[in-house]
Amino acid sequence: MQIRRIIKMNKEKKIAKRKNLRNKIFLIAFISGMALLALNIYGLFVPLGNADIYSEQHTLYENDVDKNAQSLLNEVVNEQKITSREEYIKKVVLAVNKNIAHYWWNEGRVKYNLTIPIYKNYILWFKQFTDSRHYKFYEFCNYKRALKRKVGLCSQHAISVCGILEAKNIPCKIVALSGHVVAMAEVKTDKYWILDADYDVIIPYSIDEIEQNPSIIILYYKGKMLYSNYALHKNEKGENKNTFVNAISLDKMEDIFGAKGNFVINSVKEYCGDRYFLEEMSFYMIWIFALILILPFVVVNLLKI
Repeated sequence: MQIRRIIKMNKEKKIAKRKNLRNKIFLIAFISGMALLALNIYGLFVPLGNADIYSEQHTLYENDVDKNAQSLLNEVVNEQKITSREEYIKKVVLAVNKNIAHYWWNEGRVKYNLTIPIYKNYILWFKQFTDSRHYKFYEFCNYKRALKRKVGLCSQHAISVCGILEAKNIPCKIVALSGHVVAMAEVKTDKYWILDADYDVIIPYSIDEIEQNPSIIILYYKGKMLYSNYALHKNEKGENKNTFVNAISLDKMEDIFGAKGNFVINSVKEYCGDRYFLEEMSFYMIWIFALILILPFVVVNLLKI
């Protein structure tokens, strides 16, 4: 009898130990989950964009974004009935041009959320440590998020244009050139326009037509290249200096549109690849994962297991 009692007591001690360890793990998970939940809730109240971009000096153009253009953006995004595809496409290009600044400098990486902040999406924030090439300076695949952040390169402009048009069932492709990225939309059956929202340029030809005669782009870019404010930076002495190191000349732009190295991607989803799905899923998973961590502790304490 005594041996049985000792065996029973040892068994109960082991069960109690396991339960105690389980409860500690559940408590740690609960605290972690609540912290993530609080982080997510905080992120809901913090804008993705920084209003300082409206006065930022290191953008492609002076006054590269216009705070008064938000109404135009709302109009094109919410438009229900498109009576003229050509006119609608023109409005989309202008709206994206005026709402996304060409800015991708390391100095503003945190200020302008080029790296996704931990309070906006801790999964995308963490990815910068495993894939810095894509996530340290993150380009949104979702046009709504890109337009809220209000900064990006030419490719972010192209993604945003195509994203808006695809949402309206207007076929749009992304054209990766040798040093530049633009969109290409179907204006009518078998008639495409090149859309460069970065420079607010519309070329009424397809990329195939332009590759046959790249000089035709000069007429449309002329004047757009002259006002670049792109490389205003401090030199070694701390003085402001316009270097225009990265500004693209008309001749260079003509070369970029040449056939060599260009390729066409059929959609935003195809252009972004795996990032497209990770981005969309992650904005749900940040909530689901937090709740998964919280749930065991709550269940155990409610049921007194």
